[in-house]
Amino acid sequence: MKRTLWIALLFISLIAFVFAAAFTFLQPVEPTDLVAVLAWLAAGPGAVWVAGRALSFLLEEIPAWGTALSGTLRWWIVLVLAVGIMVGAYALLQRSDFLPQLDPIYKMAFLLIAAWLGTKQQFTAIKAAGLLKRPE
Repeated sequence: MKRTLWIALLFISLIAFVFAAAFTFLQPVEPTDLVAVLAWLAAGPGAVWVAGRALSFLLEEIPAWGTALSGTLRWWIVLVLAVGIMVGAYALLQRSDFLPQLDPIYKMAFLLIAAWLGTKQQFTAIKAAGLLKRPE
């Protein structure tokens, strides 16, 4: 009976942790608000998502990333990068005197990256539709 109770409590704790992490991850964040983004990154799930996306985007052209490195090693690399992002975001949140100076630079960089990604996505769609063919 005791073992069944402990297993049930462990299962409930695991479910609660997963829901809490998902709730934190799925919170709407204004992407141009530096404090909201840093809080999302410092909370944890945001840092893991950013680390995974950044590494897959930056390393997709390196063949050794997907073939030579084991899945466990790639997982550890993403985890260590995520912890670094979390610690960095938390450290920046502690510097309340520095954030107002960094906010305009962050907004400019974010809007530049968002515009570049948007044009890249549109270019890919136009190219896939065959609209870039030269007339014969």
